[in-house]
Amino acid sequence: MFYYWDYNPSRTHQAGITCFNTNSKDNNYFVSGSYDESLRLWDVRKLGPRSGPLDEISLGGGVWRAKHHYDSQLIACACMHNKFQVVEVENFSSLGKFTKKKMRISF
Repeated sequence: MFYYWDYNPSRTHQAGITCFNTNSKDNNYFVSGSYDESLRLWDVRKLGPRSGPLDEISLGGGVWRAKHHYDSQLIACACMHNKFQVVEVENFSSLGKFTKKKMRISF
């Protein structure tokens, strides 16, 4: 189990955090989503008072949920105003919007 308290006065998310998910293959990495429309990638080994995320992406709608695919480097994200999006971890970019009909990957 991993617990994290935000003790950094210069917060990185500009609104409330809505989701938090760890990578099942490498527990050193996790993502956080927020009402500020961003998904951020973190490394627990680099957390500290002056640390920040390894990478971030704006998904165009508050990120309600994020879940790593159990066997790949993909993250499925449910966004408030921008449907579902799949983010590739390696270059931290969106593979596009997905509707229920287009989503064929089981997470």
